[in-house]
Amino acid sequence: MKVLLVSSQSVGLIGGVSSYLMGLLSALNREVGIGASIVCSDQIHILRKYAERLYSVRNTSRFYEARIASLKRVLKKTPKDVVVIANDVLSANACLECGLPYHLVVHGYLTDEAISDGKVRAHSRDERAMRKAEITAYAGALSIISVDKRIEGYIRSISKRSEITVMANFVNTKIFSPNSNERARMREALGVDSETLILVPRRLVLKNGVEYAIRAMSCVNGQFKMVVVGNGPLRSGLLALVNELGLQDVVMFLGEAKHEQIPSLLNAADICMVPSTHIAGVEEATSISAIEALSCGCPLLLSEVGGLKDIFEMTSARLPGLVFSFPDRDYMSAGSMIQKFAISPHQFNDREEINGIVNQLFGAKHYVEKMIKVLGLM
Repeated sequence: MKVLLVSSQSVGLIGGVSSYLMGLLSALNREVGIGASIVCSDQIHILRKYAERLYSVRNTSRFYEARIASLKRVLKKTPKDVVVIANDVLSANACLECGLPYHLVVHGYLTDEAISDGKVRAHSRDERAMRKAEITAYAGALSIISVDKRIEGYIRSISKRSEITVMANFVNTKIFSPNSNERARMREALGVDSETLILVPRRLVLKNGVEYAIRAMSCVNGQFKMVVVGNGPLRSGLLALVNELGLQDVVMFLGEAKHEQIPSLLNAADICMVPSTHIAGVEEATSISAIEALSCGCPLLLSEVGGLKDIFEMTSARLPGLVFSFPDRDYMSAGSMIQKFAISPHQFNDREEINGIVNQLFGAKHYVEKMIKVLGLM
């Protein structure tokens, strides 16, 4: 059996879907011995430098059409006996147009996210076209997996699909594992000594709430350093906020990082913060960045939205005192929690112990074994 993972997004850089695909590819090949490969839009790397311009209201539909067209050039050569797993609405539509049967994993809300990012105007022709693309993708799928309960409800609300399986995201606990040598090396590379290091692995878009992570740093006293990993259209505005708050020596923007760099960054961190916010109907799913942080033994500070609430509920009993949450956009509460953590670090001194518990909760092998059953591949 051969499996083809299809995505209209780029693969190999920081980002939830990219991390998911890299992890799933490895798990299918190594954990259960199923030959798998990835196809992503070959134009995305060419267009990436200009993505923010192309995401203007005028160009969004054309950009999405280019993604589908580039995928179709590859998919039309795919044998019919290959099991295709689409990972977004655009790749699902590309499969449909090529006559390829496909299963669909849904990681988010295509149209609502485009509106929340300012790429598409609400009630516009673009919005109607994108909603139609979503409905078409859901209707045509052999089976659907949703990464959290909220997304499941969203799919049901706009389509007639009733059989949807909810499967929280997973992590490769061998790759994302504690490493004291990498911790020391990366902290030195970042110029961090005894400071409490808060890592924010987030793209700089509204729904990721990086503004509230930065504002939280204005509420703490002591030796702290925040490193923001990711890029996006809000970069210049967030840099201005850092200057406005006088946090130039506290907050560092690292820019985009490759997927293989993330374990070292998470090992270096004392806290991983995921401050996502509700905006225009969009909420964070079961954040892969958050699960990856836990797998490296890093404490988590999460906002109480979407799938982040699911992570808190799933881990609070097994990992007490390691995962903290704060109300959406309440940066003062977040700052208070950071301050308390610096005074009284978490009770787990053994990061290897944490990694083992995370493997039981979110391990890659367990995930792919369940996925194979759900998709009827056994």
